[in-house]
Amino acid sequence: MLDLQKKNSRFLIDQVRILHKEKIIIFHLSGNIEINTAKSIETESNPLYSIYPDYDTVLNLENTGLISSSGFSIFIKMIKDKSKVNLEVKFCCLSPENRKVLEIMELGSIIKNFLTEEECIEYFRTKRT
Repeated sequence: MLDLQKKNSRFLIDQVRILHKEKIIIFHLSGNIEINTAKSIETESNPLYSIYPDYDTVLNLENTGLISSSGFSIFIKMIKDKSKVNLEVKFCCLSPENRKVLEIMELGSIIKNFLTEEECIEYFRTKRT
């Protein structure tokens, strides 16, 4: 497992964990994800995808605030891009408020949220066996 820390507050990605055995990249996001910040998720994650092109993705949203429709749009784009190469993007630790937004936007069938990071990792472990 590799842990990287970013201390610069302009980044939404605070921490990245790479689980090589499970072939998963876990991004820990923080702050509000809205029109002005959503695009930085792609910008920050793309270099790792070039290094680990066959790894699935977990977005841990435990430390995020409001996620706007722009934020959810970026998530949907990530899901579509990864599905083109038979990979998945899953989410965990979404706040009750953001789960409600997800429900209102009727995105629950597209954006799969797990209550904990461990449940999300276990999903991928099970998928590979």
